[in-house]
Amino acid sequence: MTVGVIFLSLAATPELRVMTQKAVNSCISSDPDIKFKVLVCEGIPGIKYAGAKVINPSTEKPFNYNEYMNTCRSHYMFEGCDYIALCNNDLLFGKDWATNLIKKMKEKDALSACPMEPTIHAHVKFEDGVSEGYKVTAGDRHVGGWCIFQDMSIYSITGDLNTECSFWHSDVIYSMQLKENAIRHILVEEAKVHHLTSQTLNSHVINDQQREVLTYGQDKNLVAFQATQNN
Repeated sequence: MTVGVIFLSLAATPELRVMTQKAVNSCISSDPDIKFKVLVCEGIPGIKYAGAKVINPSTEKPFNYNEYMNTCRSHYMFEGCDYIALCNNDLLFGKDWATNLIKKMKEKDALSACPMEPTIHAHVKFEDGVSEGYKVTAGDRHVGGWCIFQDMSIYSITGDLNTECSFWHSDVIYSMQLKENAIRHILVEEAKVHHLTSQTLNSHVINDQQREVLTYGQDKNLVAFQATQNN
């Protein structure tokens, strides 16, 4: 089984570079039965990561999380991949994380899934090892934008990820795409990935104005997009 993995990284400090490398390492080493093809989209030129191919995004456009993922997903290295994971770089992967996702996706006929985050999802009451739905910021929080795992065939249904929101709410509009196309999405109990949460966003690498634009500044974009969907 071949799985593509995309990490978005802005490793402007030694600490952030180490964090990205740890994410790559744990992704690969935690699931030895999977053949991983790892791509890091790194915002700082000249950085290399062991076990991964590195590309640098265009500097001509402002950052957009889903747009970067769309661009990376079309990279030739992912030709022939059965699945793809869209990931933050602030993750640590648990044992057999991808194998367990794939197993439950096949059982439940789901094209989209997320791993359980042990702290965020501690309250979830799973049934047969999954919780199915589209909630993002409340309830079982089925869709966690820090690690989305997809059957590659999903894109023949949805097309590219929606890019109306550039950072916050990118997972919300993805969830809306899933629901609109009646695509099953599951949160998987036995697939565990730890999210270290906003390590880059909360660092000095991002200034206050940039942080505002990427976070609360996306509220209006989400509202505008939701209005178009309701018409």
